[in-house]
Amino acid sequence: MRSHPLALLLAPFRSAFSRPTWQKVVLLVEGALSTHGHRTVTAALRAVGLQEERHFNGFHCNDAEKLSTRRG
Repeated sequence: MRSHPLALLLAPFRSAFSRPTWQKVVLLVEGALSTHGHRTVTAALRAVGLQEERHFNGFHCNDAEKLSTRRG
């Protein structure tokens, strides 16, 4: 993934995510900012043009366990 301008703004949060998840986070934030109305994951993905993505319905960030272990 090419460096996204939004990634610079979100950089302080980068260490909380794995690389693949970080790429998803940046896209979801961009989509959420571009969405009108309800800001759902589906709406965010559509806003960034990922509705045709092969795994569109399974697109999620699954780092909750890693994140919770880093808080201590």
